[in-house]
Amino acid sequence: MLIPLRHENMRGRRWPVITFALLGLNILAFLLTHWTIEAQQPQRAEVRLHLLLLAGTHPELKPSPQAALFIDTVKGQLGNAWNQLGSPNRRSQDSWDSQMRLQEDPDELQQQMDALCRQFDDLQQTSILDNFGFVPARPRAISYLTANFLHGGWLHLIGNLWFLWLAGFILEDNWGRLIYSVFYLLAGAASLQFYAWCSPGSFAPLVGASGAVAALMGAFLVRFPKMKVEMATFAFFYPIRFKAPVYYLLPLWALLEFFYGAALGQGSAVAHWAHVGGFLFGMLGA
Repeated sequence: MLIPLRHENMRGRRWPVITFALLGLNILAFLLTHWTIEAQQPQRAEVRLHLLLLAGTHPELKPSPQAALFIDTVKGQLGNAWNQLGSPNRRSQDSWDSQMRLQEDPDELQQQMDALCRQFDDLQQTSILDNFGFVPARPRAISYLTANFLHGGWLHLIGNLWFLWLAGFILEDNWGRLIYSVFYLLAGAASLQFYAWCSPGSFAPLVGASGAVAALMGAFLVRFPKMKVEMATFAFFYPIRFKAPVYYLLPLWALLEFFYGAALGQGSAVAHWAHVGGFLFGMLGA
């Protein structure tokens, strides 16, 4: 793994107040939401799994409008694999699934569907990820802002903030605080929209500052292409440091993100297309 340490110009003409503020807001948002998101996730995942299993096994049942949209979206994404949910040879996922596969009373099955739909609809209203993360299938205006300040874990947060610091404070120093602030917020929204174009109909919430940070990296490439970045890596447990120019490192990273996005699509837990969209926006904006 290559780790950027610092670039040649580590001093600016003014304090990076906005960059410090962005770092602080990301940390504060994480501390206020992380444990709640973790507590909500098990029930959220279980309800969605049971909803899909019941709909796949009994397509005659009638879900609520919101649940039906979710089911139809997943059905379209799975294609022929969706039919495997109704196979009698399918392995049971849990005890609830085993009970439902033995259930033959249509009224009882519809009651189970109704109960799952109520839970699904309630979670849609209370889940932090569904309300403040960016969901391409039903994007909310506020999520174009809030999704950029939510993170899935400590490593996710630390990685994004490290790159935000490296690229952000020097751009703030060169552009000024107003332009830099507006650019950052627009970049975050643009990266999310680009992801939605590439993954239409997805119900997976997208969170993290990486799209906006990718835009800073794209802008950094345009503004400081010849600046060298000190990198660190490990070879057989021995640390190795070297310097490489921005015009080599950043295009290589963007190209890798493009190939990962094309190859993995929605199957990846990383929003590669948001990175690509942010990077392109950053280059054009700069």
